[in-house]
Amino acid sequence: MRNYLTYFTIAILFLSSCNNQDDEIILKKNESFNPLSRVEVVSLSGSSTRAKNEEEKTLRFEDVEHLNKVVEILENRNDRENEDFFRKINFRGIFLRNIEANKAIDDIFDIEDYDTFLNEVKKYKEQYGDLLKGNVSEYDLTPNLQFDDEVIRLLGNKNGEILVGEKVYAPKASLSSFRGLLSGPYAPTFREFPGNPVNIMLREGKYQGSVTLGACRENGDFMVECASQKKKKFWKRRNETDYSGDVYINGAHFFFNVLRKKRQAVFLSPFVNVGQYAGKKITVSISNFKVGCCPSLVGNQTFELDLRNR
Repeated sequence: MRNYLTYFTIAILFLSSCNNQDDEIILKKNESFNPLSRVEVVSLSGSSTRAKNEEEKTLRFEDVEHLNKVVEILENRNDRENEDFFRKINFRGIFLRNIEANKAIDDIFDIEDYDTFLNEVKKYKEQYGDLLKGNVSEYDLTPNLQFDDEVIRLLGNKNGEILVGEKVYAPKASLSSFRGLLSGPYAPTFREFPGNPVNIMLREGKYQGSVTLGACRENGDFMVECASQKKKKFWKRRNETDYSGDVYINGAHFFFNVLRKKRQAVFLSPFVNVGQYAGKKITVSISNFKVGCCPSLVGNQTFELDLRNR
């Protein structure tokens, strides 16, 4: 009887071992098919094509298909999940540096002592000066992603480069074809009405949020531009937040809703063209204007807009 038990125990252990091996094989197989696990962090100096900064680390993708799959995964994640991914693989590219810079400047604006504030601003500029190049004013401390391409913004190194196979793609290279995307429609240009400011500004603590009524330069449809910032004397940093509100034009109701933007112009919904009111003096009301950085305030104001010269 004891021998039977021994054989039975050995058989169970053998089957368990086989199952564990099968599980390990399946796990390794699944990992090999996971596009994220195949992303490499490499030095460009080791690639066949040299980049501007030989010491700069970059992400390497096997081919265009691999890049497409990684982009698809990351674009369906939130910023926190992507931040965790980049920290896990120890890659401090554009995306991660932008998050760090935004957090740093937000903390700096919370400093009450002005001399300490100025000292920290100096350190901040030394560390993140490359992210401030696009700002018009030296007092604008908002970090800016310098590259238009969304793939570069997400996956590029400090210089905006990525490696696909053995080829380095610089910031000006068009990567939209990697995702099979065609060039989209024109980007609408917002223009406020000259001499007729239709604008509401909300202020709460160090934060400001505004909405301005205007029109699209290209097709004449009404638009609103929303913006927010955190201010300390003449220093500012644009703030990413949400905006919403209603617009009434001669009693007709329209609305707008903007999510997580520092500054954004959007069309009114439903669409309405300025030409419909050309040659008239109209009444415009902006009602129930809310901005995330000023949560206790609501903006309501009525304006007379003269379109008789349009």
